Amino acid sequence: MLLISPLNELSSTSFLDVQQKQDDCVLHLLHSSGDIISFGWPLFLNIIGAINNSQGKLSLK
Repeated sequence: MLLISPLNELSSTSFLDVQQKQDDCVLHLLHSSGDIISFGWPLFLNIIGAINNSQGKLSLK
């Protein structure tokens, strides 16, 4: 949770480079520790959803 909470707070940023790094960090955490994550799933899903929503908005412009 100590790693995931700050990543979740970055979900509101509009900077693409920050979103990419956030996505890279989430992907790395899921690959390295996804099998032992128990309490952080709502935050992971929130981060992924925010990135997905942001990319959807960009494609509409």
